Amino acid sequence: MKKKAAWMIGAMLCAGCLWGCGDNTQPTTETTQEMTTTEATTESTTTEATTTEATTTEATEAATRDASEAAASTTLPISEAIDMIFASGAGAWSTELKLNPDGSFSGSYHDSEMGESGDDYPNGSIYVATFTGQFSNIKKVNDYTYSMTLSNVNVEEKEEKIEDGVRYVPSDVYGISGGETFYFYTKDAPVAELSQDFLSWRSGVTSEEQQKSDTLAGYGLYNEKDGDGFFTYE
Repeated sequence: MKKKAAWMIGAMLCAGCLWGCGDNTQPTTETTQEMTTTEATTESTTTEATTTEATTTEATEAATRDASEAAASTTLPISEAIDMIFASGAGAWSTELKLNPDGSFSGSYHDSEMGESGDDYPNGSIYVATFTGQFSNIKKVNDYTYSMTLSNVNVEEKEEKIEDGVRYVPSDVYGISGGETFYFYTKDAPVAELSQDFLSWRSGVTSEEQQKSDTLAGYGLYNEKDGDGFFTYE
């Protein structure tokens, strides 16, 4: 009986130990809160990453648009070369310019001074410049104005010479040489918004009809530093 009683007591103790060591995996309230916090943090991080990615994409697209617009503004709003003239309408001088869409140009300047004569040149003197050059850094300012910088101007004539009793004297390009910033105006440029220095040269080149228009009614080129103006005759 004692052995049987001892065996029963032992069995009961083993059962108690097994019960005490059983599956106890039910999450506590604290554990549940930690899991919820972790999930919320993960969701927040994912949202932030998505937002950052979207912002980066928008910035990249904006930069691409700006680059495209800048590239589109590297040429003037003309499909082919145009002929422009700088003259006062008085005196035997003028600068004639052929301007290309990419800002390159060529032309000639002459100023006849028949009173400047000598034994070797009884027919007077002519100041001349046959030239080529380039405007660069072309930028669109508004719907009718483009700014650009004079990069270079090269004059072909290097030495004075006498031919047929006329002295030819190499000259700078009046209206171009010495300039820095130039403005190109389209035909729609409102006259009321343009410089009076620039407009004062219109009468030497443009028609009366152009001069009566509220818009430029032709293309214009303005040498801001010297106040000189080139125009197309329409």
